[in-house]
Parts: sequence; structure tokens; C-alpha cells
Amino acid sequence: MDMERNELAAERAQTARRTRFVIGVSLIAVSFTVYIAYFIIVLFLPFSGQTKAAAIVVASLLSWGGFALGIFLAGHEGYHLLKRICFRRPAEKQ
Repeated sequence: MDMERNELAAERAQTARRTRFVIGVSLIAVSFTVYIAYFIIVLFLPFSGQTKAAAIVVASLLSWGGFALGIFLAGHEGYHLLKRICFRRPAEKQ
């Protein structure tokens, strides 16, 4: 019975790590959408230049915050996985 508990605890820990990894990589990927937001803000928002500049600063801060949180959640492996996917590099041998 004690062995079953240990196996169940290990399985739950693995699921939690996997979930954190997926959420982290997703946050990293979504943080890059800020470049689309810059385009939309500058070209399509009917506001003054000062308001657009403030919107760009806010979008940038949100993007960097999401990127940092994503790296924290995904860890070192998640960051390098996303970097490899974005730049189409083969996996590094360890």
C-alpha cells in the first residue's frame, strides 16, 4: 500500500511538471504576439501619438512579464525547446 502511494505521488508530480512546462512554453510563445499588437496599435488605433506610445509600453511590459513567467514555469528545457523550434535548429546532443 505504501508503494502504491509513492507511485501515485510520483505520477502526480510528473503531471504537475508537465502542466507547468506546457503552460510556460505557451506563455513564452504568446509573449511574441506583442509584435502584431505593435503593428495594430500604430496603424489602426484612432488615438493620439502619446496614447499609442503608452499602449506600446504597456503591451511591451505585459509581453516581457509573460515571457519571464513562461521561462520560470517551463524551466531551462522549455526555453531551449522554443528557441530551437523558432530558429529551426536540430536538437543538441548531451
